[in-house]
Amino acid sequence: MHKLKLILVFVLICFTVSGFAQKSDTIKYISVSAKYSMGYIYAHHQFFKYFVKDYVPAFELNVGFRKKGNKTWHQIYKYPTLGFGYYHAELGNPEILGHVDAVFPYIEIPVIEKNKFKLDTKLALGIAWLNKKFDLHQNKYNIAIGSKLNVYINVNIESKLKLNKQISLLTGLGITHYSNGGTRQPNKGINVISASAGLLYNFQKDGFKKIEQDIPKFKKRNEYSFIFSAGTKTLESANQKQYLVSIFSFNAERQYSRKGMFGIGIDFFKDNSRKEYLRISENIENPSTFDLVYAGGHLSYDFVFGKTSYTAQMGAYFLNRAKFFQYVYHRFGFKYRFTNHLIACLILKTFWADADFIEFGIGYRF
Repeated sequence: MHKLKLILVFVLICFTVSGFAQKSDTIKYISVSAKYSMGYIYAHHQFFKYFVKDYVPAFELNVGFRKKGNKTWHQIYKYPTLGFGYYHAELGNPEILGHVDAVFPYIEIPVIEKNKFKLDTKLALGIAWLNKKFDLHQNKYNIAIGSKLNVYINVNIESKLKLNKQISLLTGLGITHYSNGGTRQPNKGINVISASAGLLYNFQKDGFKKIEQDIPKFKKRNEYSFIFSAGTKTLESANQKQYLVSIFSFNAERQYSRKGMFGIGIDFFKDNSRKEYLRISENIENPSTFDLVYAGGHLSYDFVFGKTSYTAQMGAYFLNRAKFFQYVYHRFGFKYRFTNHLIACLILKTFWADADFIEFGIGYRF
């Protein structure tokens, strides 16, 4: 079940990226790049220090398509590059952590572009396959990852220095994260901080010829949405039973520019895993439906890229029956607008650095 969900994550991301490159976009500026990086696993939990033995070498291959400016958001984001990549890394302990392979779509947004120099922010989200995971009998020390199939997240700052018309030197700094979003335990996740260098080759000998057109004045507007989503989670490494979590959210947002919107919202959660927690920790043998429900309010900010937006939310519970659970929660992910009213979303709910579960949702906006 968890493998299917993570595959669906990748399919939805690919669908979103393909939405960026619709038939109306003439893709001409294609590039390929290869780079090598060296990094280390950041010990965000104290016990990580005991089984990280070495640095993390990695190799990455990318194919990118720079947007010419056919759409308004291309110009607003300085003609970004969209593409797909492959990543391989050794995780500093072959017996316990093994190695990882990942495939992902990405977007590169220019920050500085002058003469032969270019500085980009790169964001990637895909799926990763780790060949080692927690096993109670064969790999009990791997308390970082409980599944072989995981989410891959990368944020990178990358510079490009042209050596000639078609070849550029790449250097970068970034952080990479792997986890399964709580679909399997343990799920502390792995964070790798790294520096990279490589080469990029442009297939076009001519320079980049962008489309520049008048951008209509943006009219600020309010948006409201109802979203229903669901996911599953596990509670402990020794018991991989999955529990259904369903969420209903109402959001009120203000889009103040073509790039961003902020808002507030209210979330209602029904978490079936609380039956087990309340029975063991609070001696409630037959929890009621109300005992499984908790609710919170959140603040949000969305980075808008045409029909796609990446959302970050921070919330606090005002209704919470279980005493153990934290009062603050976070949700990160993206939304895609299929029509003027219908939206789909993929959200990771966390408690600070600890993932709770992955949500798949559909909603109505007006």
